[in-house]
Amino acid sequence: MREISLTQGYVALVDDADFERVNGACRWTMDVGNCTVYATGYPYGWKNGGEPMHRFIMDAPDGRQVDHRDGDGLNNRRENLRLATNGQNQHNRRKVNGHTSQYKGVHWDNVNSKWRSQIRITNGRLSLGRFDSEAEAARAYDTASRANHGEFAAVNFPRENERSCREEKERWHVCK
Repeated sequence: MREISLTQGYVALVDDADFERVNGACRWTMDVGNCTVYATGYPYGWKNGGEPMHRFIMDAPDGRQVDHRDGDGLNNRRENLRLATNGQNQHNRRKVNGHTSQYKGVHWDNVNSKWRSQIRITNGRLSLGRFDSEAEAARAYDTASRANHGEFAAVNFPRENERSCREEKERWHVCK
């Protein structure tokens, strides 16, 4: 594993096998994305938009996205990257701030004075029910997320080798 220096003191991680190609390709900068920081490359003399390092490494075809398994936009080792559809990439997102619950897929239902759990699926949203406990609603979300999103599930209470939405959200101060 090697580090690629970015602007503002950030570094991106890449595999040893990719280091020379990535390091010599262009000037790499840090770029604030939606709740994470990414490495973006600007080829020397190029004045248009840049290319994200993860897309460069994976040589991602048009219409496909590259997902970071651990949610860390600077961890560009191949074991952490996978091609994904837009939907799969969205399923793997962590919870964003500004909601009534600390958990992903859960919000307070004022009408019924209960915690409501729901999940986005291919054809819309699926209501998972109303619960007395916020944690109980979050566990219902986790069960449905694992069943519907498989390896792309981002859950509130992770098992071994799963990432927690809350832990990932707290890792990056750029979330709004």
